[in-house]
Amino acid sequence: MAAQKGANQNEAGLWEFPGGKVEPGETLAQALKRELYEELNITVTVGAFLAETTFSKGAKQIRLVAFSASAEANLKLKLNEHAQVAWFSNAQLQKLPLLPADVVLLKKIND
Repeated sequence: MAAQKGANQNEAGLWEFPGGKVEPGETLAQALKRELYEELNITVTVGAFLAETTFSKGAKQIRLVAFSASAEANLKLKLNEHAQVAWFSNAQLQKLPLLPADVVLLKKIND
């Protein structure tokens, strides 16, 4: 799954893997579940670890961690931050205009 950043966001129009920051006391899996619920109104079961990378954006270091996840039943997707969201094959993901950090993460997933 990838989500296109909304018109009011930085880097609008680019695609990204949905997720967000880990809050104090959360595990990575708990943060992913919370962020997907907040951003897309979906509940997921977090699966296996896929890849991790660190991306430099100016002086800022961004740590990205990818997991497999499956949406639970009765999916009622609601876009709270994104312009659109869709499921893509790996080949399709490689052709999307992804955020630079997500390009690095996708390469790690495919290695």
